[in-house]
Amino acid sequence: VNRQAIIDAVFIKGEVSPAISRGAPEWSPRIDQLGPGAQYHRHDPKEAPRLLAEAGFPQGLKTQLSVTPGYGSDAMDSFQLALRQLKESGIDAELKIQEDGAYISTTFLGKYEGMAMGPFSIAWEPHSVLYGMYMPENTRNSSHVNDDRMTGMLKEQMRIKDVEARRRAIFDIQRYAAGQQYYLYLYNTGLPASWQP
Repeated sequence: VNRQAIIDAVFIKGEVSPAISRGAPEWSPRIDQLGPGAQYHRHDPKEAPRLLAEAGFPQGLKTQLSVTPGYGSDAMDSFQLALRQLKESGIDAELKIQEDGAYISTTFLGKYEGMAMGPFSIAWEPHSVLYGMYMPENTRNSSHVNDDRMTGMLKEQMRIKDVEARRRAIFDIQRYAAGQQYYLYLYNTGLPASWQP
Protein backbone atom coordinates (compact mmCIF):
# COMPACT_ATOMS: atom_id res chain seq x y z
CA VAL A 1 0.00 0.00 0.00
CA ASN A 2 1.32 3.42 -0.92
CA ARG A 3 0.57 5.13 2.37
CA GLN A 4 1.88 8.55 1.33
CA ALA A 5 -0.25 8.54 -1.82
CA ILE A 6 -3.38 7.98 0.30
CA ILE A 7 -2.38 10.77 2.69
CA ASP A 8 -1.74 13.15 -0.22
CA ALA A 9 -4.95 12.27 -2.08
CA VAL A 10 -7.38 12.13 0.82
CA PHE A 11 -6.13 13.65 4.03
CA ILE A 12 -3.72 16.38 2.87
CA LYS A 13 -1.86 16.20 6.19
CA GLY A 14 -0.59 13.06 7.85
CA GLU A 15 2.40 10.82 8.35
CA VAL A 16 3.23 7.17 7.77
CA SER A 17 2.97 5.59 11.19
CA PRO A 18 4.02 2.53 13.22
CA ALA A 19 1.86 1.03 16.00
CA ILE A 20 1.85 4.21 18.09
CA SER A 21 0.78 7.11 15.90
CA ARG A 22 3.24 9.89 15.13
CA GLY A 23 0.88 12.21 16.99
CA ALA A 24 2.57 10.92 20.16
CA PRO A 25 6.18 11.36 18.95
CA GLU A 26 7.81 10.59 22.29
CA TRP A 27 6.42 7.03 22.04
CA SER A 28 6.41 6.65 18.25
CA PRO A 29 9.57 5.70 16.36
CA ARG A 30 10.03 7.00 12.84
CA ILE A 31 9.67 4.31 10.19
CA ASP A 32 13.44 4.28 9.59
CA GLN A 33 13.87 3.31 13.27
CA LEU A 34 11.84 0.08 12.93
CA GLY A 35 14.77 -2.10 11.93
CA PRO A 36 14.12 -4.89 9.40
CA GLY A 37 10.33 -4.41 9.75
CA ALA A 38 10.65 -0.98 8.11
CA GLN A 39 10.73 -2.74 4.73
CA TYR A 40 7.03 -3.56 5.08
CA HIS A 41 6.18 0.15 5.19
CA ARG A 42 7.69 0.82 1.77
CA HIS A 43 5.49 0.84 -1.30
CA ASP A 44 6.98 -1.92 -3.45
CA PRO A 45 4.41 -3.45 -5.81
CA LYS A 46 7.14 -5.46 -7.57
CA GLU A 47 8.12 -7.18 -4.30
CA ALA A 48 4.51 -7.97 -3.39
CA PRO A 49 4.08 -10.92 -5.83
CA ARG A 50 7.25 -12.53 -4.50
CA LEU A 51 6.04 -12.16 -0.91
CA LEU A 52 2.63 -13.55 -1.87
CA ALA A 53 4.27 -16.55 -3.57
CA GLU A 54 6.48 -17.09 -0.52
CA ALA A 55 3.32 -17.06 1.63
CA GLY A 56 1.74 -19.77 -0.55
CA PHE A 57 -0.20 -17.58 -3.02
CA PRO A 58 1.82 -17.72 -6.27
CA GLN A 59 -1.25 -16.73 -8.32
CA GLY A 60 -2.12 -13.86 -5.98
CA LEU A 61 -4.72 -13.74 -3.25
CA LYS A 62 -8.47 -13.39 -3.58
CA THR A 63 -10.19 -12.21 -0.40
CA GLN A 64 -12.55 -9.58 0.95
CA LEU A 65 -11.95 -6.27 2.71
CA SER A 66 -14.50 -5.35 5.39
CA VAL A 67 -15.06 -1.63 5.97
CA THR A 68 -17.74 0.75 7.23
CA PRO A 69 -18.85 4.13 5.88
CA GLY A 70 -19.42 5.11 9.52
CA TYR A 71 -15.97 6.71 9.66
CA GLY A 72 -16.89 9.26 6.98
CA SER A 73 -16.26 9.93 3.31
CA ASP A 74 -12.51 10.52 3.70
CA ALA A 75 -12.11 7.09 5.24
CA MET A 76 -14.19 5.52 2.46
CA ASP A 77 -11.98 7.24 -0.13
CA SER A 78 -8.89 5.87 1.63
CA PHE A 79 -10.41 2.36 1.63
CA GLN A 80 -11.03 2.57 -2.13
CA LEU A 81 -7.47 3.74 -2.81
CA ALA A 82 -6.01 0.98 -0.65
CA LEU A 83 -8.22 -1.56 -2.43
CA ARG A 84 -6.89 -0.44 -5.83
CA GLN A 85 -3.29 -0.53 -4.60
CA LEU A 86 -3.76 -4.03 -3.19
CA LYS A 87 -5.13 -5.20 -6.54
CA GLU A 88 -2.08 -3.76 -8.34
CA SER A 89 0.09 -5.83 -5.99
CA GLY A 90 -1.72 -9.14 -6.54
CA ILE A 91 -4.35 -9.02 -3.79
CA ASP A 92 -7.83 -9.05 -5.31
CA ALA A 93 -10.08 -7.99 -2.45
CA GLU A 94 -13.82 -7.55 -2.78
CA LEU A 95 -15.09 -4.60 -0.77
CA LYS A 96 -17.55 -5.67 1.94
CA ILE A 97 -19.31 -2.54 3.23
CA GLN A 98 -20.98 -2.96 6.61
CA GLU A 99 -23.35 -0.63 8.43
CA ASP A 100 -21.43 0.93 11.32
CA GLY A 101 -23.20 -1.00 14.11
CA ALA A 102 -22.63 -4.29 12.31
CA TYR A 103 -18.97 -3.41 11.69
CA ILE A 104 -18.34 -2.50 15.35
CA SER A 105 -20.10 -5.60 16.70
CA THR A 106 -18.30 -7.98 14.33
CA THR A 107 -15.30 -6.78 12.34
CA PHE A 108 -13.97 -4.38 14.97
CA LEU A 109 -14.02 -7.25 17.46
CA GLY A 110 -12.14 -9.58 15.10
CA LYS A 111 -15.15 -11.46 13.74
CA TYR A 112 -14.52 -11.24 10.00
CA GLU A 113 -13.14 -13.19 7.06
CA GLY A 114 -10.25 -11.95 4.95
CA MET A 115 -9.08 -8.44 5.76
CA ALA A 116 -10.54 -5.40 7.48
CA MET A 117 -9.65 -1.74 7.35
CA GLY A 118 -10.58 1.15 9.57
CA PRO A 119 -9.16 3.72 11.97
CA PHE A 120 -7.12 1.98 14.58
CA SER A 121 -6.71 3.96 17.72
CA ILE A 122 -5.91 7.29 19.23
CA ALA A 123 -2.64 7.19 21.14
CA TRP A 124 -2.54 9.47 24.14
CA GLU A 125 -0.13 7.04 25.76
CA PRO A 126 1.40 3.78 24.51
CA HIS A 127 0.09 1.14 26.88
CA SER A 128 -3.60 1.10 25.92
CA VAL A 129 -2.81 0.93 22.21
CA LEU A 130 -0.23 -1.85 22.41
CA TYR A 131 -1.86 -3.87 25.18
CA GLY A 132 -5.27 -3.65 23.55
CA MET A 133 -4.13 -4.76 20.12
CA TYR A 134 -1.61 -7.45 21.07
CA MET A 135 -2.67 -9.00 24.38
CA PRO A 136 -4.40 -12.38 23.87
CA GLU A 137 -8.12 -12.39 24.69
CA ASN A 138 -8.34 -8.58 24.76
CA THR A 139 -11.49 -7.48 22.91
CA ARG A 140 -9.49 -4.96 20.84
CA ASN A 141 -7.11 -7.70 19.62
CA SER A 142 -8.99 -8.04 16.33
CA SER A 143 -6.18 -10.03 14.66
CA HIS A 144 -6.26 -12.61 17.47
CA VAL A 145 -2.54 -12.16 18.20
CA ASN A 146 -1.21 -14.74 20.64
CA ASP A 147 2.55 -14.29 20.63
CA ASP A 148 4.42 -15.28 23.82
CA ARG A 149 7.30 -12.91 23.10
CA MET A 150 4.95 -9.97 22.50
CA THR A 151 2.94 -10.80 25.63
CA GLY A 152 6.14 -10.87 27.70
CA MET A 153 7.32 -7.55 26.28
CA LEU A 154 3.94 -5.94 27.01
CA LYS A 155 3.89 -7.17 30.61
CA GLU A 156 7.49 -6.08 31.16
CA GLN A 157 6.95 -2.51 29.90
CA MET A 158 4.13 -2.12 32.44
CA ARG A 159 6.64 -2.55 35.29
CA ILE A 160 9.20 -0.02 34.09
CA LYS A 161 9.09 3.21 36.07
CA ASP A 162 11.98 5.07 34.46
CA VAL A 163 10.54 7.01 31.50
CA GLU A 164 13.58 6.63 29.22
CA ALA A 165 13.87 2.90 29.90
CA ARG A 166 10.15 2.49 29.22
CA ARG A 167 10.45 4.46 25.97
CA ARG A 168 13.19 2.07 24.82
CA ALA A 169 10.95 -0.90 25.69
CA ILE A 170 7.99 0.65 23.81
CA PHE A 171 10.21 1.25 20.76
CA ASP A 172 11.44 -2.38 20.99
CA ILE A 173 7.83 -3.60 21.01
CA GLN A 174 7.06 -1.57 17.90
CA ARG A 175 10.18 -2.85 16.11
CA TYR A 176 9.10 -6.39 16.90
CA ALA A 177 5.52 -5.64 15.77
CA ALA A 178 6.81 -4.18 12.49
CA GLY A 179 8.61 -7.43 11.72
CA GLN A 180 5.62 -9.61 12.57
CA GLN A 181 2.98 -7.57 10.68
CA TYR A 182 0.00 -8.75 12.73
CA TYR A 183 -1.55 -5.41 11.78
CA LEU A 184 -0.74 -3.33 8.73
CA TYR A 185 -0.30 0.19 10.04
CA LEU A 186 -0.85 2.79 7.37
CA TYR A 187 -0.77 6.38 8.58
CA ASN A 188 -2.05 8.86 11.06
CA THR A 189 -3.79 11.98 9.84
CA GLY A 190 -3.57 15.54 10.98
CA LEU A 191 -6.89 17.14 11.80
CA PRO A 192 -6.95 20.93 12.13
CA ALA A 193 -9.21 22.56 14.71
CA SER A 194 -9.87 26.07 15.97
CA TRP A 195 -11.69 27.56 18.93
CA GLN A 196 -12.18 30.87 20.65
CA PRO A 197 -9.42 31.76 23.15
